[in-house]
Amino acid sequence: MRFISSLILALASALALPVAAQDIPDRVGRIAFIEGSAAVYQDPDEGWQQAYVNSPVSSENSLWTDSGSRAELRIGGTAMRLDETTQVDLSRLDDSELAAYIPRGTVAVRVRHLEPNERVTLSTPHASFTIRANGRYRIDVDPDREESRLTVFTGDARVGSDSGRLRVGAGKTVRVFGGSSPSYVMVNAVADPFDGWAQQRDAGWVETRSVQYLSPNMTGYEDLDRYGQWSNEADLGALWYPTRVASDWAPYRYGHWDYVRPWGWTWIDDASWGYAPFHYGRWVQVRDRWAWSPGKRELRPTWAPALVAWIGGAGFNATISGGSPSVGWYPLSPWERYQPWYNASPTYVNRVNLVVLASPQRDDQRQWSERTRDRGATVVSREAVVDRRPVQQARVAFKPETIRQAAVTTPAAALPARNEVIQRRQSPRTQAAQTNAPTTATPAGKAPAQTAAIQRGERAGPVAKPDFARRTAAAPPAPEPAKAAPPPVQRVAPPSATGQQQARDQQNAREAQQKGQADAQKGREAEAQKARDQQNAREAQQKGQADAQKGREAEAQKAREAQVQQQQAQQKGREAEAQKAREAQLQQQQAQQKGREAEAQKAREAQLQQQQAQQKGREAEAQKARDAQQQQQAQQRAQQQQQQAQERAAQQKAQPQPPVQERAQPQPPVQERAQPPQKAQPSRQEKGKATDDSKDKDDEEKKARSR
Repeated sequence: MRFISSLILALASALALPVAAQDIPDRVGRIAFIEGSAAVYQDPDEGWQQAYVNSPVSSENSLWTDSGSRAELRIGGTAMRLDETTQVDLSRLDDSELAAYIPRGTVAVRVRHLEPNERVTLSTPHASFTIRANGRYRIDVDPDREESRLTVFTGDARVGSDSGRLRVGAGKTVRVFGGSSPSYVMVNAVADPFDGWAQQRDAGWVETRSVQYLSPNMTGYEDLDRYGQWSNEADLGALWYPTRVASDWAPYRYGHWDYVRPWGWTWIDDASWGYAPFHYGRWVQVRDRWAWSPGKRELRPTWAPALVAWIGGAGFNATISGGSPSVGWYPLSPWERYQPWYNASPTYVNRVNLVVLASPQRDDQRQWSERTRDRGATVVSREAVVDRRPVQQARVAFKPETIRQAAVTTPAAALPARNEVIQRRQSPRTQAAQTNAPTTATPAGKAPAQTAAIQRGERAGPVAKPDFARRTAAAPPAPEPAKAAPPPVQRVAPPSATGQQQARDQQNAREAQQKGQADAQKGREAEAQKARDQQNAREAQQKGQADAQKGREAEAQKAREAQVQQQQAQQKGREAEAQKAREAQLQQQQAQQKGREAEAQKAREAQLQQQQAQQKGREAEAQKARDAQQQQQAQQRAQQQQQQAQERAAQQKAQPQPPVQERAQPQPPVQERAQPPQKAQPSRQEKGKATDDSKDKDDEEKKARSR
């Protein structure tokens, strides 16, 4: 089902925004700093509009600074800083090339991470400059004098084609002047106050821990070390925690939405650091703190307009705000894939989702995705998104279960398409209603500050419609050495007297025209005031409803907490009783076990005693048998000795006595040795009986030994 839903969302996105998949860029720059007022050109149908910090810039976008203003563009490891009354047209911006056209003004360029296969080309009406190494550069364009200057403080640059016929080394300035046959002169470089301001901006560009986890090609990486802290988690890797944020802060909540080609709805964050964490990686809650997970370090990370999931629909509108059109979103977690709402190639989608992690392994992290959705969801009215209102001020209260039950949708299903947005912003009523909003729509073809510049009698102003076809046109001819150096001039020449008179005449005509426009503007402002009053009434009503809702939620929360406490107390009581029952049962089992062991021990002792008694009886019988056998053997030996004695006596009697030669000496009387009394010989029957008794005893001894 999840695969089918993703497929449906992909088809809906492809039908909602018919942009060629190959036109989606991977590398996108941003407006990193504005001092004063600036305008940006992103859409031919809307023309010049007010520029904001963190607004994205890509191919065929332009930036203009009003008089007394300055701005800074960031593209990965390259910074382009614009002085007042300066226009920069980004003709081409992709992974391997940065081509810009400067029709007027002064631009300081700081290149810090130039890769071997990357090309940086800065063109003017008079010359084309190619940057060949990391360093600090400055380009001045004076269209009135038909002169362009390239200053190389550090680094290496070429003038002309890529072959580099004219080299500009460190500490040199080349001045190219003339029309169709330009000439050049080489002088020593001289810094001015604008260069000092650019160096101050460079001093804040400190790279510490962020470059360990992020590629310099990730636009916006340079601000993270100053506004947050890095940490490492076992399952997530490197995480960045923002510091000094509001108590109710959540990703994609402090800023506004804008419709930017070719992506469509794009998030513009209010924080000065709020670019990289909202266009790369994912967000997650760790120990009740929001942390940004950039994922694995990629040399060429892929940019996305906003890594969120959209929620809405008819049922969602009725649940949120009484049926009025509403739309919501929440940040994607590190385990969720991003599905673009614009037409993009599968290769692009896969590159954006390279940061997706496998499912969390720890048990306490099984619902991290749900926690990110529940705690990070933001809901506003449909008009707040279209009118580019600050989201934090336009938030709509909702119940958490509403977000959990809401279906994931696409901006095309909940928000108007591009044509409707353009028509709404160009409507006089809408323009008047937006005067109090921080983002004020302007007529197509004019910069917000251009009218003020004309009222001050200044000639400088952006080109109504930049010509980005210059990137395909032939480069200006290579300059030749000048015979004589032109006189030194300031970076921007003052207007001549004739030019001032023409400016005054034009100013008078414009003032007459502006007076008529002012009257019409008053009528529009009156209508706008009515609209604001109605809006204030609606907001007051919504605030009252929100306060009532908060009260009901607080009471419900207290009831839930009391119920939870009661359930916890009951659970503790049940657990205590169960513990006592388990202990009593265990004691009973131990007593029974001891009784069985005592009975078994008595049985073993009785059996052992019985065996010992039997063994003693068998040993006594065996001993009796041995004694009888020994007695019989003694009798047999006595009989044999008696028989031998009788035989010796008989032999002595039978032998003859020798003759007596001498006189017989008297012999002592011979005392015969007493013979033992002859024991009566047993009869044959007694002998047989004794033999049988001996055999019986032997059999009993054998049986005893076998036992």
